[in-house]
Order: sequence, then C-alpha cells, then structure tokens
Amino acid sequence: MPDRPKRYGDRRRQRDKPLAIRFTADDHDLLGWIGRVGAVQTVHVMARSGRDRRPVGLTLQRLAENGFLTSARLLSDTGPLFVATRSGLTIAGLEYLNPAEISIESAHHQIAVAWLALELEREHSADHLIFERELRADPGHWAALRHRPDCVIETSADRGIAIEVELSIKSPARLDDIMRAYAGSPAVDAVRYYAGNERVRRALSNAVARTGSEALVEIRRWERGLRAGR
Repeated sequence: MPDRPKRYGDRRRQRDKPLAIRFTADDHDLLGWIGRVGAVQTVHVMARSGRDRRPVGLTLQRLAENGFLTSARLLSDTGPLFVATRSGLTIAGLEYLNPAEISIESAHHQIAVAWLALELEREHSADHLIFERELRADPGHWAALRHRPDCVIETSADRGIAIEVELSIKSPARLDDIMRAYAGSPAVDAVRYYAGNERVRRALSNAVARTGSEALVEIRRWERGLRAGR
C-alpha cells in the first residue's frame, strides 16, 4: 500500500501545471478539506473561514464554474452540498480519492459529519484527522478494522480514537457487532460517539452494557448535527 499523501495534498503540484484561473492557497486548502470530508455546505465554509456568506459564496461559485466543485440540493429544507470533482481532488493532491457520492438518505449524516469535522479540527491538528473516505481509499494500518468510523483521531503512528456520528438507531445486533469489532482492534485506543438524541444515546448505552465496552466507549450528547444549514 503506498504512503498516504500529506494531508491537504502537496502544494508543489500547483506549480507543475499552470492554471487557467487565479488559484490561491486558500482555494487549495478549501478543496483539500472538502475532498477529505466528502461534502459541505456554504455555512460550513463560513464557519471554518470566518468569512461572510457573500465572499464564501463567490469562492464556491468560482471553483464550481471552473470544474473543481459540483453541487446538488438534495434536501428541501437546506442548502446545496458541495463536492470536490476529480479535477478538484487532483489539484488538491488527493488523487487517491474518488468524488464523494451523496444521496438523499446520506445527506443529513454528511451535513453532521461536516459540522463535527469543524469541531475536531479546532481541538486537534488537521494532520491528525483521517476521515472515512480516506480510510476506505487507503486504509494503511487501519485495514484490519471490521467497521470504518466517520473519522479517526490519530494518537500515534498506528493508533487512534474512532469517532462516530450517530443520528439514527441501529438494530441491537448491529450495534453489538460494531462494539465488538472496535474492542477487537489493537489500533483503537477509544471510541467516541456523538449522538443526536436521547433515544440514540439510550440504544448506544444499552449496546455498551451488553458488550462490556464501558472502558472503551464514550457517548457524547451532540445535537449540532441535527441542524441543517444553507
């Protein structure tokens, strides 16, 4: 398995081939972030950059018009989701990833993952975060995981904390299987669930009790992911 490219790609790639548009370091960083997370909304980019809606919207529009992003409005109560295209991933140094595929069924979860990505990036260096898309494309020492989390916070070269966004209730058997998969992985230091409501938290707590995973699993109340943006 080849080494995973440096997070957010390699800026040297930009100088190898001149671009037809003005392409800034911020553009490169934004495309790398979107490419790794999967899909984001305008409000996510506003929160990450600290900029107002208009300049953020103009940036996203410019990148989309030049083929680096595509967008789709999948939910009637929220804004479009922006996804890095093959060209966008390439210019960001993320050739090993495919463009994210987002459906109506997965849109709410993806929106929540993007919100959580912002929080995790503030708490940890971005270089220590590995998102599910990266784990699937180039698992490296995480290949033995029977279940792929939404994100991993690397705590060392070959260990980390598995991060899960849980907005809906899985069957008891499925939850038990996931808990046991994590417990059986030497690469997992801990598992942290961000749960959307009380029923989800109760289902997770029951699974933790059934599998004896109290020392491994932490369940956090987290409702930010339930708020769709535009």
